[in-house]
Amino acid sequence: METVALTNFASMIQIAQSCWEMLLLQQQIVSDVALVTVSSRVHARTDAQWYASSREFRSYMRSKQLNLDAYGTDKIRMGYLDAYDPILAPWLDKDIKLLELGVYKGHSLELWRDYFPRSMVLGIDLQLPDGFVSGERIKLFRGNQADTQFLSEVADKTAPDGFDIIIDDASHIGQLTKTAFWHLFDNHLKQGGLYAIEDWGTGYLDDFPDGKKFDSKPSTSDPFPCHSHGMVGFVKELVDEQGAASIAMGCKAGWRLSKFQNLVVTPGIVFVTKATRTVTGHSNPVSTGSV
Repeated sequence: METVALTNFASMIQIAQSCWEMLLLQQQIVSDVALVTVSSRVHARTDAQWYASSREFRSYMRSKQLNLDAYGTDKIRMGYLDAYDPILAPWLDKDIKLLELGVYKGHSLELWRDYFPRSMVLGIDLQLPDGFVSGERIKLFRGNQADTQFLSEVADKTAPDGFDIIIDDASHIGQLTKTAFWHLFDNHLKQGGLYAIEDWGTGYLDDFPDGKKFDSKPSTSDPFPCHSHGMVGFVKELVDEQGAASIAMGCKAGWRLSKFQNLVVTPGIVFVTKATRTVTGHSNPVSTGSV
């Protein structure tokens, strides 16, 4: 049993190292760490070697450099930082502006402030935490995530050039999350910026306002049953946006590139990177609402 567990752990580290290496290369980050090349030679490594290399790899993750006991956010308890670490690497040493929707007691804002030492962290919630002292590089605003006018007022005041990172940990209601996402993504997220949506799995919960228990019932008209309730349904709409070019092609409606550079779905968080606009040779672009 121990051998099987170690083998599974080694496989997870192999995948994580591959993602980490790709991100560092894309952002031209120079590291003194000898990254493991994922190739046929990988399979010749023993589990013990994988475990040893994984310890060095994990030491370079930002969350491993912080005293996580100092923060009371459930992001730590739920293991979300393991997903965040490789994704957030390109922004670690940059001057960034980060917006989080839904702050609860404010502890996650303190985490992000320390995670990004050169950041300004903004938080929005319907009910601001009692007794929370914003302190250095943190600002709080009270309002509704679905109030687009309010969102723009905050953005124009604090990040007129756009946010680098936006994290939604607010209502976890599909329609509210969708409203906030498209308004902020289109109007107030920088090109190449990151939008993270937490706890999307609430759409599978019967006891959640817009969730429903998964029930797979194939039909002759739709051989691939699709659960589309709450946050799950919204996430699947995001998959459609990632496939915008293929949708346009199938509809014979001209051409439109996706607004997304990429879409990464993890068990607890969905990461959307905003595409960087470039001039293309394709004419007759198709608007978002047309496909």
